[in-house]
Amino acid sequence: MDAIYQRMLKFGTAKIPKLSKANLVNTEVHLLIQHIHQLLRQEAFNDSVLGNLIDSETITLLGYVFTPTDTASRHPITNHWTIDWDVATILEALEELYSLQAEHKHLDFGSRWQQEVDRSVSRVRVQSDRMEQVRSDIIYHL
Repeated sequence: MDAIYQRMLKFGTAKIPKLSKANLVNTEVHLLIQHIHQLLRQEAFNDSVLGNLIDSETITLLGYVFTPTDTASRHPITNHWTIDWDVATILEALEELYSLQAEHKHLDFGSRWQQEVDRSVSRVRVQSDRMEQVRSDIIYHL
């Protein structure tokens, strides 16, 4: 309750950024990140903040978008990112995906999924006794 009261006192008149699928773009995400940093500095951040700033549809979408990131490889998501990650990790993932600086911008969605496929392929092992079956399956799918 203290954090909510602090937020109301310090940010009552400020425009609060809210993310939805319609505005999930670099500039809006950056405004959200800045707002969360400000809440953290003022000790007005708690677990309810993200649910109030990001709608449920976007929270679900971000779960898929975060999967192939470097942040997710360093901090694996076992349940859901809102449960497994602390605020610093969430901000890191958002900054990785929605950076304002082009040189820091992560790859587009297709490239991120391609990276994940490439990583998975490098870990695939074929049992030698099934090699002929694998060859015929690959030829069939080509």
